[in-house]
Amino acid sequence: MVFISLKIGNTGAISFTSPVNDTRENLSTWYLQVTDNFKKGRLGLGYGLHYSINRWNYIDGREVENSIEIERENKSFGLATNIYFQLGKLSFVGVEYQPSFYRVDPTTDFEYEHFVSLNFTWKFSLRGKKSIIN
Repeated sequence: MVFISLKIGNTGAISFTSPVNDTRENLSTWYLQVTDNFKKGRLGLGYGLHYSINRWNYIDGREVENSIEIERENKSFGLATNIYFQLGKLSFVGVEYQPSFYRVDPTTDFEYEHFVSLNFTWKFSLRGKKSIIN
């Protein structure tokens, strides 16, 4: 089976905290992804393009009265790949890899960065009782 997928996603915040000096670093990503997907049996593979808005936040809270907070944001385009395995009728587990190559904001340049995620997904049909399994 071949199908096209449109996905809007958010990673939430991932916190890297140093227990030694009370500093935190957070990252969140919003993305729009379009992929061409192939499914054979329970295995699905996809490739395509994505647009991402990435936000980094650094907080140095060692001194309560003089805490430092630095925030950065960029917007970029890149490739999107995924591989999924179907666990049950509606449940899937997979990995997505999104390398970004072209940054459009705050500057326009070629800059590499990537995003990898492990996903647990529940899918449903918008057309009613149509079966998702082939």
